[in-house]
This record gives sequence, C-alpha cells and structure tokens, in this order.
Amino acid sequence: MKKFLLLTCIFFTITGFRANASHIAGCDLSYTCIGGNDYLITLTFYRDCSGVTEPTNVVIDFTSSCSSFSATLNKLPPIAGVEVTPVCPGQVTTCGGGTLYGLQKFVYQGQVTLVPCSDWTMSYVLCCRNPSNTINAPSSASMYIPATLNNLAAPCNSSPTFSNAPATIICNGQQFCFNHGAIDPDGDSLVYSLVTPYDLGPGGSPPNVVYINGYTAQQPLPSTPPVTMNPVTGDLCMTPTQNITTVFAVLVQEWRTINGVPTLIGTVLRDMQLTVVTCNNTLPIIAGINPNATQYSPNDSIFAIDVCLGDTVAFNVFSHDADVPAQNLTINWNSGIPDATWSVTANNTPNATGHFFWIPNSSYLSNVPNCFTVSVQDDNCPYVGTQTFSYCITIKGIAVDLYPGGDTLLCMGESYTLYAHGDTNVVNYSWEVDGSPAIPVNDTTFFVNSATLGAGNHTIKVTVDDGSMTSCPGMDYINVKVVPMPNVNLGPDTVICQGQTYTLDGGPGAQYFWLPGNQTTQTLAVTTTGTYVVEVDGGQNTRCKDYDTIFVKVLQVPVVDLGPDLCVEDTVTLNAGNPGFEYSWSTGASSQTILVDHSGTYTVTVAEELGHNCDVTDNVYVRVVPVPELTIGPDSTVCQHQSIEIKARDKDPNFILTDYDYTYAWMLDGSPYGQADPFIVLSWLSAGPHTIIGYAAGCDIYADTMILTVQLCELTIPNIITPNGDGQNDRFRIPNLEYYPNSELFIYNRWGRKVYESSNYQNDWDGTDHSDGVYFFLLRVNYGNAGNGEQWKEFHGTLTILR
Repeated sequence: MKKFLLLTCIFFTITGFRANASHIAGCDLSYTCIGGNDYLITLTFYRDCSGVTEPTNVVIDFTSSCSSFSATLNKLPPIAGVEVTPVCPGQVTTCGGGTLYGLQKFVYQGQVTLVPCSDWTMSYVLCCRNPSNTINAPSSASMYIPATLNNLAAPCNSSPTFSNAPATIICNGQQFCFNHGAIDPDGDSLVYSLVTPYDLGPGGSPPNVVYINGYTAQQPLPSTPPVTMNPVTGDLCMTPTQNITTVFAVLVQEWRTINGVPTLIGTVLRDMQLTVVTCNNTLPIIAGINPNATQYSPNDSIFAIDVCLGDTVAFNVFSHDADVPAQNLTINWNSGIPDATWSVTANNTPNATGHFFWIPNSSYLSNVPNCFTVSVQDDNCPYVGTQTFSYCITIKGIAVDLYPGGDTLLCMGESYTLYAHGDTNVVNYSWEVDGSPAIPVNDTTFFVNSATLGAGNHTIKVTVDDGSMTSCPGMDYINVKVVPMPNVNLGPDTVICQGQTYTLDGGPGAQYFWLPGNQTTQTLAVTTTGTYVVEVDGGQNTRCKDYDTIFVKVLQVPVVDLGPDLCVEDTVTLNAGNPGFEYSWSTGASSQTILVDHSGTYTVTVAEELGHNCDVTDNVYVRVVPVPELTIGPDSTVCQHQSIEIKARDKDPNFILTDYDYTYAWMLDGSPYGQADPFIVLSWLSAGPHTIIGYAAGCDIYADTMILTVQLCELTIPNIITPNGDGQNDRFRIPNLEYYPNSELFIYNRWGRKVYESSNYQNDWDGTDHSDGVYFFLLRVNYGNAGNGEQWKEFHGTLTILR
C-alpha cells in the first residue's frame, strides 16, 4: 500500500481560521537516557507564524507514584527557530513578514534525573489552539502533550522519536497517507493508534477536546474512503472531501519483551493541526519495492515485503511527477533502518532515484516489520509539493543466534570462540568465513583464530535449516575485524645536541598519539629535553594498542673561546667558560680553569656531558717567557783567525734561557748577523773593535752589547836558535803560536832526515842531541774552523842551531 506525507501543496488561500489563530500547530515530547537515571527531555514545538510568539522556555511536569516535580526546558539555538514551511526559494511567509502561511519549529531541552519507577508521566500544556472546524470551542482549548516511562522494568530506556515533521496542510480530493517516521533507538516494538487530543489532560476539566458530531478521533475529517491507521507501520491514510481544519493525535506505544512477557515501557504522543485546502499541483510520487525495476512504474505498488534472513535486500526507489512539464524532484530517507545504506542519484532532476541496500542480521528476525520512510519533493512555487512513503521489510527465518553476539574486534594473535543457538526446528548447521565454507569445532561451536584470518574485516556466518526446502533458513553472522597488533620500540634513552632533531618512529600502525604535543603522526621530531610517550593503535580507535616511552636529553652546545695565542712573563689562568659544564684539558685537568706556567699548546674540550658528540674543543698557544737579565758576556779580544762563541744567557747561572720559548737575533756592527740561535760564532773579522748586540725576544725584546776587539796575531818565525843554556833563544820559539793550537812542526837535517816531529807544538824544541848546523822546518799552522774555508797553513824555512 502506498503511504505518503504531504507537507504542502501549491499556492492556496487560507481564510477564517488565520485571523483568530493562536500559535500551536503541533507538538511532541520525547526523552533520551544519557546514563543511569539521567534523561535528556526534548519538546518539539511547531508554531503557526501568524499567531503569537513562542514561549522563551517551557515547564514540564513529572508525576509518578515515586516522586513529582517540575523542570524548565530551555530553547536551543537558533533562538529564532527554524522555518519548516516548504516554500520554494525567494518566497516570504508570515515567518519572515510576508503573507504566505508559515510554520516554525522550536526545540526545548533540559536534563532531569528520574528514579526507577513504573509509572512516570511527563507532560506539557499550553493554551490555546488555533481555530478548528471539528472540535468545540477550539480557541479556548489547550494542548496537553504527555509521554510516559516505566524505567523500573526498562532501566535507561529512550523513547521513540519522530523523524518526519508533522503535516499541517493537505489537498482536497487527493489521497494523503502520512507516516510520522517514528524511530526507536533501542529497537523496541512500536504500536500506533489514533487517540482523542487532550485539552487539559488527565485530571483536567475538560481532559480532552470534544469533537463536533460526525467527527471522532478515528475519523477527524470527511474522507472517502474513511481514515485508516495501521497500528504496526503507523501509516495514516485519508482522502479528504472538504476544505476543513481539524486536529488529531497519534499515540505511539513502546513494547519490550521482558522475562518472556510483552511489557509496555513507554509512550509518546504527537498532536497535530491539519488543514485541507484546494490545490492545483499534482503531488510527486515514488514507486514501491521491485528489485528488478529499471524505471518508475505505477504498477510497482508493493511497499511491504518479507525476506529470508541472510538475503540481501536491494532495490531502487524511482520518483515520478505527473505535471507537464515534469518538475525537478529531490528525495531523501529518514534513516529508519540504521544498518542499511542509502544513496541518491540525479537529485534535483525529474528522475531523482534512491538506492537502498541492506543485509539484515538475526537481530531483525521477527514478525514485526522494519520500516523506513522516503520523502519526495518537487520544486513548485510558491509551495513545493511533498509526499512521504513508508517501506516495510519483515525478516523471516528459523531463529538462530550467535553468542557472544555483536560485531567484535580481535587484535592480531587473539582467538575467539563463537556458539550458535538455534530453535528446536534446526536440523543442519553450516558455517562460512568470508563466503567460503569453514570447519567448526562442532555444529554449534566455531573457533576464530585471528592469525589465520589475517588483518582486515571478516564475516563469520552460520546458516541453519529444518531439513526441508519450504521455509526460510535461519542465519546469523558477526563481523570480525582483525587489527594488527603494534610492537612499539622507540629505542633506548638518547642524547642529542642543541639544534639537532631526533626523529622518533612509532613503527607500523594506523593511529598514533604522542605525549607531550598530542601529535598523531607516525614520527615525531624531537628538539627539546623530555620524556616522550607514544601510543600506537593498530586500527582506528581500537584496543589493539602498544606504547613505549623514551627520554631524550638535549644537551646545550657550549661556546668555547680560549682567546688568541698568549705570551706571558709569569703565569696565566685559562678559562673555558660555561660554568657547570664538564671539561677535559690536555693537561688532564677537569676544572673550568687551569694555571699555565710553561709554554705550550693547551687544548680544552667542553660539554654539558662529555662523550655525546656535543663536545666543543678550542686550543691556545701560550708562551711563558720570564723577563731575563740578559748578558752576552764581557768585552773580549781575539785573534783574527780565532773563532769565538758568544752566547745569550742570564746573569743568574741557575736561570737557563733555553728552558723557555725565547727567539734570538744578533747584530754585528749594526747589521743583522748569523742565525736565530742563542749563540753566534765569530772569526776572521777585520782587525779592530766590533760592536755585537744580542737580542732575546719573549713577550718583550731584551738586548745586551759587547765590544769584541780583533787582533791580527801574526807569526814571526826565527831562523836561528842558540841553545847554550843562557835562557836566551834557547828554543825554537814562534811568537803568537799559542793562538794556533795543535799546529804541527817537522824538523829535517840537511840530508832530509826528519829529526823532530810534534802534532801540537808548544815552542819547546831546543835541538838537543843535534849538532850545530842548518836544518829545515815545516810548520803546519792550525787555524781551526775559522769560517773562511782555510784550516791549515804551511810555513817552510831553514833553522840554524848555533851554540
């Protein structure tokens, strides 16, 4: 059977009832358990924009045999309400200051605590209703909206909520089937009925509105055929035959089987004003369920089907508009079956099409249909035409349940045992994993090993039958998600240097959470000291998590500067700076400063903690050169051929200049001379005085001067000796020969025979044992290493001995 909701039709004129309008066009009250005995109470209020202003807040009365109190619900944003009048773009209703009929929705909410009790009633009442043609004294009648709850039998139960806005205007002569789209979040069974709208409610006077003769709660307006209400689906159908304004109320009862007994655990009620007007727009429609259909057909008029558990339910919802030209259509659904998927193609065209897909599980196995609604809307102006159709699917089959039930998640490496419990009709059990046959432990037991399944989503399914081919088999399944189990290893605690970045890697995973910083990347760049913790999830918000902690210390990099090379005359303190750091000197010291009293290169390594590649090294060369009392010796006299070594030294013989890092220079008669040594050797200078200056350079330049007198020291060789013992000329004496040490003398007689030889002649040959006469001598004079390239010089002559 076709079911639809018409919110509006095309342009019409409403007179009479608007002039005396109050503001109440519809109202409903619901509750949601938010934990324990705490409930969120919601009042949805529909205001006729031509009436008075909506209340700022509302007071809800709570009564029961356990307790009674009142609570104020506050208006939710937007404070100005939401206009729900389905007008086309650019049209201004009375909600915006225009003349077209307009409707606003306001929502009020508040939180209360309801102790467990079997007979809670919460209610809201407000005066007054809009004028109506079907009840007595409508302008003085109130609207009382109740909801009931038995939270003793059903703790933390939430009421059904209406997913479709109430219809307020329908077209005369056009069939109208309305469905509120009630959805129960707990999956309880819902029963619908038409009831007499309340005035002041139970205990009030009067408690209900009074219909004018000819109208009742079940027949609130003229309709051919009569008004009908489907207690299972909630479909309310009518074909009005007269322009009229009426009111009616739909009661939704919520039933749950508790301990095997069907129990009424709550009710909600929606009170509506409904006006029938003349329309000149043909309302859009949509086709029923036909999985094989490829386009709209009026013959597809089935809106309720039975399917076997395990079957896939998939069909297209085709829309149609009879106007010429056809108007653009949009369709949407109320999400009435949460597990199903819904999508739309070609929306806002004449061929808008919805696509429904659902694989029901065993929790839907029941004789109670599962319903959802689909609304179709055209783009007529000023009011768009809208209808809502309900689709109901009943799942049939042999009862079988998997337990533990519900989809589950396994971390890689975990196992899970499933049990199947079927009713007494079950003969055969068969198991599948991801559509392939699987071997159970036994008919009713299946062992799930995540390691063999592998990471990803898997479906474990059991199918049962009674051994015949005449009934729907039973089926239940669970989805098992296997998530890789991370193995996080951030490594040992580590040290890095200031300015460096250390990258931490959480390893393979799907989700990461780092502390500190709350970053969610796989890696974390660390630049500051601290303890870092990462939690890695193998999936998205699963329990398959691992974590690790690491301490990263960032060492400061010191600035070390021992300064330029130094020259000091005593001692100096070298300071590596960076107080509190660690130090390693080339001297072996580990202090910030050292005292230096010897020349050398001094090196220091500084770090906040040595040995972590954050060390900084510097060195400095220190010359320690005390101030000398420099002397190069007294004035001296030498022969020209003699070498003389002049040495720079200190007057204190215990102070050795060469123990220190002096440099030396020499000046001879005003000109640089010799090498940069602490001494010079002089010979073969010209005869006469020479000025010699010696320089020793330490941190300053020190000098001393001496006068060196050079004599010729020539040799005069006699040719006769008179060795007669008179002490005069008794020996062959050569004046100045003492300045030529190691000189050699050879004496030969006249026959050439050598009669005397000396390798270091000392002026002591007296011719003893040799007769008078003439002899020959050869004198080899040793000049030593005189620096002029000549070492020996020979003199020849005769020597006469005469006594």
